[in-house]
Amino acid sequence: MKVIAVANPKGGSGKTTLVSNLSCFLASWGYSVLVLDVDPQASALDWVAVRPRELPRISVLACSPEGLAERLRNAQSSTDSRCLLLVDLPAGFPVRAELDIHPYLDLLLVPTIASPFDVRALVRHLFQLYRHNFDAGKGPKTAVVVNRARPNTLLHKSVLDSFLARIRFPLIGEIRETQNYPKAAQEGKGVVELPLRSVIKDLLQWRPILQWLAEDLRPGEQIDLFPGLELALDEQI
Repeated sequence: MKVIAVANPKGGSGKTTLVSNLSCFLASWGYSVLVLDVDPQASALDWVAVRPRELPRISVLACSPEGLAERLRNAQSSTDSRCLLLVDLPAGFPVRAELDIHPYLDLLLVPTIASPFDVRALVRHLFQLYRHNFDAGKGPKTAVVVNRARPNTLLHKSVLDSFLARIRFPLIGEIRETQNYPKAAQEGKGVVELPLRSVIKDLLQWRPILQWLAEDLRPGEQIDLFPGLELALDEQI
């Protein structure tokens, strides 16, 4: 069983948005998806509670920070390659505690907002990890995703350029600010489960993120990331 964690110690970075949508994409690929909701706000639990039964099943369990390492150790004993475990870590999760679970993680996604405050907070967190002897070469494969992106603004570009110059992890995607995400969350869905024509721009932004994941989850395989998307694009031309 592969384990994917989503972590950023700053609140409001879009961790649960990333986890819920990622769960839906992976479930659409045929994976059995289990989410551990470590956040006391229990947003992932609230989301799955209204999920329509006709959609691919996604299981969400509450998990305390104290019990997380044991849960992850147990997950390591599973050899079922069609099962995936996603971990939604809370804001303020201690650096030492994050380092303690790194040996159990295969992939780590770090969402952030392209604002000066969010970027500085994330850079400080990454520096703290390195001060505690974090070895990027031995830890989980890690990448950054920008949430609520506004790529056409000068501030967005300036903040991102400054950020990327100071970290050692790749930026693999930027997710735009759109009402499609709160709409999907309200309905217990991911954007991939909304009407295709309304989310084409969003799916195109997810493509590099999913390709990054597929390199580890399905190496060497050709995956149709979004069935029907190419046809919809052709119809728009």
